[in-house]
Amino acid sequence: MKENKHIEEFFSAIANKWDSFEDHDKAYLESLFESFSLKKEDKVLDLACGTGVMEEYLLKRVNHVDAIDISPEMIEIAKKKYPLDKVNYQAIDFFDYDKEGYDVVLLFNAYPHFVNKERFAHQLHKVLKKGGRFIILHDLSRQRLSEHHSTVPHSISFELSPVEEEGKYLEDRFTLLRKEEDERHYLIIGEKK
Repeated sequence: MKENKHIEEFFSAIANKWDSFEDHDKAYLESLFESFSLKKEDKVLDLACGTGVMEEYLLKRVNHVDAIDISPEMIEIAKKKYPLDKVNYQAIDFFDYDKEGYDVVLLFNAYPHFVNKERFAHQLHKVLKKGGRFIILHDLSRQRLSEHHSTVPHSISFELSPVEEEGKYLEDRFTLLRKEEDERHYLIIGEKK
């Protein structure tokens, strides 16, 4: 049995309803993405891509995206949204993913679902090239996220700490470039050492 089968089953069960939960301030997300300085030629991994919510923002800035999610049902929905020559979707557990050399790994609204933080940091380091960046982004406050996850079992999601504290799990392997949180977002960006 797969180690994270319970997480896969949780997200597969809600995949058909997922897009109805998505209510983003598109202008605000656009402004955040502008600040990420993505380049057309960047090799980008949309980690825990769900139903492909971030491709709208990524494909305006880069030529191609690899997008993975643990839920095959989420991936099937995502595949219907964007041209497959622009996005390579794959249903796979991040901890089983062996592609490397990414310039950027984006993790949008999913960081708390990687409950083994040490293992996550190790795998993130492995898939990024030297000097590559990760972007952990939530488009809501830490408090709202905690409220949202209050009914989710701890085996599926952990409660986010302030960015300074969460950054400590990452700073051995990465130079942290941005750590910020407010009522509208939670953001940690780091560069592989």
